[in-house]
Order: sequence, then C-alpha cells, then structure tokens
Amino acid sequence: MQFSVSHIDTDDADNLVSQSFEVRLGACIRRRRFDSGIDITSLADEISVSVIRFMGFETGAIRPTADEVYDIATALGVTITQLFEGAILHRGGRS
Repeated sequence: MQFSVSHIDTDDADNLVSQSFEVRLGACIRRRRFDSGIDITSLADEISVSVIRFMGFETGAIRPTADEVYDIATALGVTITQLFEGAILHRGGRS
C-alpha cells in the first residue's frame, strides 16, 4: 500500500519521521554489531538489557536511552558519532 503526503495529517507525518529515525538508528546499531561479529545475546548481556529490549533497539520499536546508546557504542568499540552514521537525515543544511 502506498501513501501520498497529501493523505497524511500532520500528526501521522510527525510519527512517520520519528519512526523512521528509530528504524534508521536500529539499522546502524545492527550493522555495527554485525561488523563487530558480536551476537545479539552477548551484546545485550554486555550492556545489561534483555535480548527482547535490544531487539527493539535494532528494529526501531524501542528508542534506546542516552546511557544505552553510550553503552552500545562502547561495547562495539565505536564512538557515538560512528554509531549514528546514516541515522540522521540532513535537510537544508540541518541535521
């Protein structure tokens, strides 16, 4: 099913933007985890969250807290900036 922007009200559009950031962030986390060769259970244990919660981070269903983002980046051996690469859309010179 396809939607045109003209058929989405402002609240729905805001939700789509918010969800798409979370999905993009989750994809960045997942990519870094794969690149590091760490399985999801080990990484979840390393940062003291459940596997279900961590899966939520990777799917975009759950936005990690700032502390969790820091812990994930540290466990993966990357900076927070590196972890977020690709998650932020740039619009008109702003991020």
